[in-house]
Amino acid sequence: MLIAMLLIAGIASAQLLQTPKMPGAKVISEKQIVKHNLNFKAGIDTAGWSSNFTPLFADPGNQLGTVGMIDANDNPIGYWCGTSGFCHPDSAEADMWAQCWVNSANVTIEGILFFAAGKFIMNSGSVANSNLVVGIANMEPYVSGQHGCITGTTAPYTFGPSPVEPYLASGTMNIADIDTAWLNWNYVPLTSMPTVTSDFCVVSDFKGIRTNCGDTAWMYVDATGNGLSMHYSQYCVDWTGYYWISLLAIAPSLDRNMSLFAVISDGAGIEDEGYFQGMKMSLRNIPAVGNFFVDYQLQYASNVTVKMFDINGREVMAINEGKKAAGIANTVNINTCDLQSGTYFVTLLSDGGRFTKKLIVE
Repeated sequence: MLIAMLLIAGIASAQLLQTPKMPGAKVISEKQIVKHNLNFKAGIDTAGWSSNFTPLFADPGNQLGTVGMIDANDNPIGYWCGTSGFCHPDSAEADMWAQCWVNSANVTIEGILFFAAGKFIMNSGSVANSNLVVGIANMEPYVSGQHGCITGTTAPYTFGPSPVEPYLASGTMNIADIDTAWLNWNYVPLTSMPTVTSDFCVVSDFKGIRTNCGDTAWMYVDATGNGLSMHYSQYCVDWTGYYWISLLAIAPSLDRNMSLFAVISDGAGIEDEGYFQGMKMSLRNIPAVGNFFVDYQLQYASNVTVKMFDINGREVMAINEGKKAAGIANTVNINTCDLQSGTYFVTLLSDGGRFTKKLIVE
């Protein structure tokens, strides 16, 4: 099914930033909504996907998919939530994609996980320069002419908080190292571990991949229209000179959450103040020798599952906790005797999202 995509026209003013517009977007006049001349088609990949087996971007019933771009003749020309592969470095491409998280805790972030749906390497000779940058950025209220996120589609436009530069910390992954196997994680450690105390974003920048002779890579997203308040996604052309735009503001059919997840090193523990995505979680008896404990508490009553993944994103354990009440401390005792020594990720899944911490098993 083709999705007509509405984009906001650029605001041509020396005092105001421009709004992102995809290549080929035709600006009819200033400060008006224009229809992009490229159609959008949602391609849902349901291989191995069911309501009982999902990476749980948000809602357990969601489907996994990609959002592809097609031209007027239905020819695929790239993907959203990544980069389209158009290699001109000065083109107004949406190379930056942010997944923003509600947070009221004091948390330290050590890395970023993401699911890659696919990639194309067009020039193997220059692959060393084809790098994805991912990092943590603060969310700050809208300031005219400096930063903001368009949250409405009619003039006068409404603006909300947005990611702001610079990165608090970032890491890189070369396109050759991006794993596109079904539901395998890609883990990017940060060069330093920032601590945040309010809402923040995981921001991915694909420009280095796109401008490297048209290489392409893109991420999975969840189903449309879930309208979850726990997290929301945005896109932008670049940090400087453009506003961010909320996918929900663009079109309800693109209300999607991207597979960008922060790995929390410290904070939002069971005895700490505040919640990360409506959850608190502590790991005890670590490094794990034989067993360890997961203590957790919810801000809102939710269905809960605790999962473990190895460093490559393969699920090694899942414990369904069922429906849990808000404000009550819960504990799960996990036996690790059958696991090989190494690095794992422990994830607390609730109806509100995903909370992940790293674990060493000895």
